[in-house]
Amino acid sequence: MTAARPPFKVRLKEALVDDQMREALDRAFVSFRQRREGAFAPGEFEQVQQALGSRRAAGVDRLPQLVDKFRAAAEAAGAKVYLARNAEEARQVVGRICQENGARLVVKSKSMATEEIELNPYLESLGIQVVETDLGEWIVQLAGEHPSHLIAPAVHWTRERVA
Repeated sequence: MTAARPPFKVRLKEALVDDQMREALDRAFVSFRQRREGAFAPGEFEQVQQALGSRRAAGVDRLPQLVDKFRAAAEAAGAKVYLARNAEEARQVVGRICQENGARLVVKSKSMATEEIELNPYLESLGIQVVETDLGEWIVQLAGEHPSHLIAPAVHWTRERVA
């Protein structure tokens, strides 16, 4: 696998003095806010946010049952489901599947879960090329960076920097 990332506090200090990153985030979040205000009636966003938070909490409380329900439905549809206890086990399962099928290239699409378990460097250590299909994910992949936001992985980049 690749070298460990610097600690969060080190990355934070570097980010705080990065004028280009500050410009990118200022632009993006003003735009996000404007689009959100245009999509919701006054006060509606907060209501939706609270309702979704309640649903999420209820889902977390029922997680084992929901996983079983998903597994049964996925297997009924012909999928094979693998459960992993931790990131290392998850990487090994994916790596084994790739190796058993002779994969030399893995094409991925927007998966923060695979980012969290550091799947890309693991697959690369097995000699498997990994390519992101999401433009933002691909930009940060080419730069050797990590996504900075769930729905906008390259939000910390200005369009000038991308160009």
